[in-house]
Amino acid sequence: MLNALSIDVEEHFQAHAYEQSAADARWDAEPSRVVANTRRILRLLAEHEARATFFVLGSKIADKKRRALAKRAHAEGHWIGNHTWSHAEPLGRLKDAGRARPEQISMAKMNNVSQALKIARLARDILGANGIIDEYPIIRHMLNLETVNTYEGTYDMHTLIVGRDLTGLDAIR
Repeated sequence: MLNALSIDVEEHFQAHAYEQSAADARWDAEPSRVVANTRRILRLLAEHEARATFFVLGSKIADKKRRALAKRAHAEGHWIGNHTWSHAEPLGRLKDAGRARPEQISMAKMNNVSQALKIARLARDILGANGIIDEYPIIRHMLNLETVNTYEGTYDMHTLIVGRDLTGLDAIR
């Protein structure tokens, strides 16, 4: 059976197009349509023996009704994907507008280097012995990332910066 549909399981007012009229802080006060509409969609998909991927908003999956819907969708053969944790404004937009906090930049740098290292290490493993020769640039790329992570202290420094923001304790000085 073909899985050709992608469905975002979120409220209509959670799209960035409505951010001026329905700010994140007011979402809990808005009437929810997600549960009823998702049930309708699941019925339609079952009637037509179709499968879909349901992308859920990570911060909302803690809700018992939404988690039950995700479990039901999975039990009925649908895939479940994580849309994002929340609909916070993308960091690039915040930075362009001069509203990005240094701690947000630290989180992004720390995560980017960590993920890039994981991918480079996996690529090296996949290539086997070819992953460590000059003919393929994987080892060079991986070593550059290791340098950024170790020599520049990316992980340690950004962890301290984020920790200071979360706890108010300055372990850097």
